[in-house]
This record gives sequence, C-alpha cells and structure tokens, in this order.
Amino acid sequence: MNKYILIFTLPFLLPACAGESDQYSHEEDHSVHSENDSLVHLTHAQVGQGNIGFGAFTIEEIADQLTANGSLVIHPENMAQVTAFTDGIVEYIAPVLNNRVRKGQILVRIRKPDLLDIQEQFLALKNRLPFLQSEYNRYKLLKEKNATAVKNFEKAEAEFNAASANLKVLSAKLQQYGIDAQSLSPDNLSSGIALTAPVSGTVTGIETSLGTSVQPGDVLMDIADLTSLHADLWIYEKDLPRIKPGQQVQLSFPSAPGQKVKGRIYSIDRRLDEEKRAIRAHVSFKRNAAANFIEGAFIQGDILLGESTTSPALPEAAVAREGEEDFIFYKLKEDVEGMSFVKVPVKVIATKNGKTAVELLENIPEGARIVVRGAYYISAQSSMAGMEHEH
Repeated sequence: MNKYILIFTLPFLLPACAGESDQYSHEEDHSVHSENDSLVHLTHAQVGQGNIGFGAFTIEEIADQLTANGSLVIHPENMAQVTAFTDGIVEYIAPVLNNRVRKGQILVRIRKPDLLDIQEQFLALKNRLPFLQSEYNRYKLLKEKNATAVKNFEKAEAEFNAASANLKVLSAKLQQYGIDAQSLSPDNLSSGIALTAPVSGTVTGIETSLGTSVQPGDVLMDIADLTSLHADLWIYEKDLPRIKPGQQVQLSFPSAPGQKVKGRIYSIDRRLDEEKRAIRAHVSFKRNAAANFIEGAFIQGDILLGESTTSPALPEAAVAREGEEDFIFYKLKEDVEGMSFVKVPVKVIATKNGKTAVELLENIPEGARIVVRGAYYISAQSSMAGMEHEH
C-alpha cells in the first residue's frame, strides 16, 4: 500500500483538536478498509489545524425529508388596487396605511367639479320628463281621432323616448360616481367621488397625496389579504416524484434563527419554470400573532417524505460530499508521524437538528473511532494528495 505524508498546510490557524487527537496511541491496523485512494494520512500538525474530533454513531429518530428554498407570497387573486376611474383632485385620504380595511370602506375622495354639471342635467331632464310624457299621451289620443295629428305625435314620441333614455344614462353615470340618482335633489348635490376598498385586507401602499391631480387608471392604494400569506417552495425537477399534496413541512427563517413554523403542502403547480427547472409547492401554515410574517421574506422548508424512523446518525460535520457522493472517515491508526484515516462511502438518508442519518455502503470495524468533526478538511487533504501523486 502506497503511503503519502501530506505537507500542505492552510494559511490560517484553526483551534487545536481535543481529546484523542492530541495524544499518541498506537493502534492495530484494521483489516477492513479500501486501498490507496481510500486511505488518507495527516501529520499531527494537520490534525490540529483541521480541528479533527472523534466520536461514534448514535441512534436518532430522523425522518426522510427534502429541504427546499422559497419565499412568503400572496397570490394576485388576494391582492387589489384602489384605482381612479375618472379625473379629479385628491381631497381626502383615509389614514389606513398598514391597517386592515373592510370591503366598501371609503379610502379616498376625489373632487370632480364637472360632476355638478351631470347632476344638473339629470335634475333638469327628470323635471321635464313628466311634461314630455303628457305631450306624448295627448298627441297619441289626438292621433286616434284626427289623422292630421300623426306628425305631432311622432315628434312627441321621439322626444319622450330620447329623454327617457338620456335619463337612464345619466342615472347610471351618477351611480358609477357613487351618487344615488333616486334621492338626488338640489339640496344634496355633490362635487366629490368616494373610492372604496374593493376587497377586505391590509393597505400595504399609498401611491398618492392630497392635492394630486389624478387621471383614469392611476393607482392610489394597494391592498393585500395577509391572511392568504403562504410559502412557495421551489422543488427541482429530479425531486418531483417525491412531493405530493398533504405532506407536512417545517418552515424556518434564515433571518430569524430558531423560529420554526409547521405547515402543509396544499397545492403543487402543474407548469415547470423553464429557467429554474423547478415547480412551486404551495404551503399553508398557522400564523402566530406575535410573529412578523412579511411578504417576500426568504424561507426554507423541510418537507417530511415519510414516517420518522430510528437510524444510526452522526453530526453533520462528519459527512463530506465529493461531487455526487458522500463519505465519512474513521481512524485506522496513529503513530509518531501522524494519523491514518479510511474514507467510507455512505448514503445520506436525512438531516435534522444537526444530525445526519446515514447508510454505510462499506463495512467498518466494530468500535472504530469515527471522525465527527473536520471531515471536509480530511477530504480536502485527500484531494491535494491525489493531485500531488498525479504529478
């Protein structure tokens, strides 16, 4: 078996390892290990630099799960805008920013001077309509008795029908502006238009100010139903067969360490995002009144793929990933020159609370001292040794 003494050192000093790594103890060579590329030699100085620590497997209750990233979102069907549908000047804004409003509540009032002209036309036509109807009825009666009155009847009929139609149009316009045409009189004319909340929700933005001139289509306020806030997690194409509605999810917030929220997948998109090569899984969760959930906040979700089972587990730092494979290390022997480690391939089952459940793909000696801290350092030294050997 070829042996290599690695002289590569890192340009910074890590804390010295504790426990056995500081002591020289001669151990018998185990018979179960792979040749050459599975054996890694470190000097005692390198062991200290790598802060190598040892331990053993523990039995943990860890479920198979998939971790996905995403964000808190509100979908368009749960958002609305207060929009000007006519021109005018903003004369009132309700103090509702970040407050909840109910559907139909007045939020903005716009002053529209020419609105008085429409009301004047309506009232004038409304007052004239009885006279036009009377003329219509009179000429209708005369027409039946005197054929020469037909022309007058037709004129009266046309004027009455036109006035009736115009009155309905003006009534509809007033209704659009929030004015009740049936109760309109010279004593209750209005020059302002009230814009109301189209849905119940929280006002998340005010896009205007007092005295602003607005035009049809201008957005004045944004409203969102925060009760519909949920998490969208991106599931990559290769993981799609493992995801289905109803699965439990534990949500965590990188911006608020320690805050955990339980959720459930209630819907999965049916269209793949071509750029991400992923789909969205929609997760509902219980809202804690004390928590400050913000739309757009980054979030992580651990999706439970199966029932919890007890499995041999190691700390996360015990597993090193090289390409598409995962490995752990155990100490083969120690002498005055340093330590020898054997690299063992494993299959990662799940990770939870800093513990990783693994399945050994090769046997290891009973009672072997497993590297539980510094596995990536050993892996890096192994890669360096491989490159030196190639040269």
